[in-house]
Amino acid sequence: MASTDTSMETVRMFKYTAMGALLAITTTFALLPLWISSRGTRSAQNVLSRKLPFATAGVFLGSGLLHLLPDAVKLYDQVVIQMDAPPHWMTAFPIIYMLCALGCTIVWSVDLLNMGNSGKLMAVASAARPDYETSMYRVQIPSVTSFGWRNRSTSVDGKERFYSCTCDSVPTPSLFHRAAKMEETTCLLTPSSVKVVNGGVLPMMEHESAASELLEEDNPNEHETTVSEHVVFSGDSYFLPYLLAALFSIHSLIAGFALGVNHSLDRTAVATTVAIFSHKFIEATSVGANFAKAKSSIAHRRSIAVLTLYSCMTPLGIFMGMVLSDSLRGTHALTMEALALSIASGSFIYLAFHELSEESASQETNVMEKLVLFSIGILSMAVLAAWA
Repeated sequence: MASTDTSMETVRMFKYTAMGALLAITTTFALLPLWISSRGTRSAQNVLSRKLPFATAGVFLGSGLLHLLPDAVKLYDQVVIQMDAPPHWMTAFPIIYMLCALGCTIVWSVDLLNMGNSGKLMAVASAARPDYETSMYRVQIPSVTSFGWRNRSTSVDGKERFYSCTCDSVPTPSLFHRAAKMEETTCLLTPSSVKVVNGGVLPMMEHESAASELLEEDNPNEHETTVSEHVVFSGDSYFLPYLLAALFSIHSLIAGFALGVNHSLDRTAVATTVAIFSHKFIEATSVGANFAKAKSSIAHRRSIAVLTLYSCMTPLGIFMGMVLSDSLRGTHALTMEALALSIASGSFIYLAFHELSEESASQETNVMEKLVLFSIGILSMAVLAAWA
């Protein structure tokens, strides 16, 4: 009995330590961009926003699939075994996996409301005043994909020259656009025709085209138009920024709750803590950076107040989980822990792919770096699972 009490006290101290550390880290990194924007350099911030998201994505995916979800299944099986006559649906229906999908859906739904960037929307809402309406809009331009070829030229001296596919002065409609440049002539291969831009007199060369093929696809959205979304905050919406800070931190609340209801200091608790910490470094910096960009329009006190509330969401989730965990015993405690871990696993899986889709990080990091960082994140969780 004494050893059990000591173990519970150790778990409780671990959770309190995690709460304090997360509050300090999130607050610091959320407010840091406000200081950097006027006094410091952004090189460290760029590393956080362009490199670490891929490692964090691996940590989230590994934590969700290798730790939270398997433990949720084990706990649920224990609940079923302890019941004298469990209902048929508890053994026949994959309730844990359904809750995992629900967790993914919840976080995705919130992401739809914030137009893909909660930090920007929170900053826009915080800038609203009675005489100063603010708005945020997003424009989606349909992608345009075209195909080109690479020419191999043989000059009079017999040397082969390869010309890279560059667009030169041709406007690039998308990242997937390619064209081939031959001396001063750029050949742009569009879905319907071949256009020659900046045509000039070519030097005397014998051109031997390398094997190439035009890939044609039926485009059902040939006449697709631009889609835009627009959100306007009119007047002094005093409580709205705080409401948005709480709403858009729902994934932080879920993750903290999953850690709070955990009854033991096992590998799942450690994996959840590692995932939360690695994510908070990046997310807090990103949210704070959006407030720094709009610092001329947002009162300094309001910025600090909103960011502080945002920073409190994960510790609040941990505290709520601890309170609920202490009030439940036996089967009820196992059931609550299984439900919390299953929902949290779905939110972690979604956050993994959300990190991978970060636009600025994807454009500034090459493929090999992405693979290495992502693999490091997953392998760290795999090593933790094997070690524990």
